[in-house]
Order: sequence, then structure tokens, then C-alpha cells
Amino acid sequence: MPFHFLPTLAPATNNISVKKIFCGYIPFHSRYIKPAIIKCEEYLKGMIPQRIFPSSKWLTTSAYEYLNKSFLCSEYYINNLSSLALFAETLSLIPKNTVTIEISPENILQCILNDLLYSTVTNVALFERTENYSDKKFLETIGKLYNTGLQPQIANLYPTAEFPVSRGTPMISSLIRYSMYLETRSRLAPSPRFNKTDPLLRESASSSITRLSDLSNG
Repeated sequence: MPFHFLPTLAPATNNISVKKIFCGYIPFHSRYIKPAIIKCEEYLKGMIPQRIFPSSKWLTTSAYEYLNKSFLCSEYYINNLSSLALFAETLSLIPKNTVTIEISPENILQCILNDLLYSTVTNVALFERTENYSDKKFLETIGKLYNTGLQPQIANLYPTAEFPVSRGTPMISSLIRYSMYLETRSRLAPSPRFNKTDPLLRESASSSITRLSDLSNG
């Protein structure tokens, strides 16, 4: 489909989400890819000789015949390439207390996920195809996952450190700052204050003063 036709498509389809994406001119999830199915099947059967059993959290957007299957095989992936994605049907199966992570260079699903899923669902996009995208922005996205309660293993992003480290390895102490202007109070353990009306506190204070007086006289 010519890209210049896209702006006129949304109004004609009742404002259905339409976005230009770069897919290498390969029409996935359509009948136009069927001529390549035979070659794909040959490669996939070599890569996936046996059935794969995913976790219970796995949801599929493939054909209805695979929605209730507890295993994956080469036929599943072939069907997924050449058939329509049942995206709306799969969205209805996502629980309310979920964190969705879109692993895609285009973020084409964010507007759909934010509109159709529960407000209690957190949607996070890992990548963004922009000129200003950097490693810092990627790590900021990882920080959003921490804020949701997840524990990403960011140590896996870096090579394994061998100890002892070589001479000249920079210190990390200069990167750590503590703000002395932050004042924190614990609601469970408030600051102790002397209550003059409490007889137990008055008796304890009186006995302490008496002991100090005895020590000074002795």
C-alpha cells in the first residue's frame, strides 16, 4: 500500500489506528507471504524439531486452533506468519494487574493498549525508532519496570567483571550522591516525645534523676 494513502484511510475506517511501519516490504500476516511458506517450513522444522511447551502466562494471537493449545511447533509459526493476528481476542485475556512490555522498534501497539486495556495495566515500550533515542533512554525505560515492582536483571546487559579489577578502573563512589535536604519520618515509629501527663514516663524520669543524684553524692 502506498504510504501517501495512509492519512486518508483512518477517516474512512471510523478512526481505526493506522500507522506507517518499516517491515522491509514483507507483508507479514497476509496471504501474500504464502509463496515463501514452503521454504520457511523447511527451516523451521530444522530449528524446532520437537514441540515447545510455553509457560502458563503465554498468550497467542494466532488462529483459533492454537488459542487453547499448550505447545508450540513449526506449524504454529508458519500459520502465524501467513494469517491474520487475533489481537483483539488476545487483549480480552490479559488480566487487570499486568505489566505489558512491547518489544518493537515502532511502538505501534501503545495507543491500542492504553485505550483497550484496564486502567490498572501498565504498558511499557522498550524501544523507539527516533534519532534521539539513546542507551540512557533505554535504561530509563528499565527504571519504569522497577517502579512497577519488577526486578530486571540489568547486570546481564554488561560483560562479566573479573576480579581483582585492573589498575585504572574508575571508581563508582563519585557517581553516588546523598541529598542532606531530604527529611524522612517513619509513620510506624514516630519521634519519641516526653509526655508530662504519662505517669509511667514521670516515674521513669524521676528514678533516673534519683540515681544520677546518688552517683554524684557518692
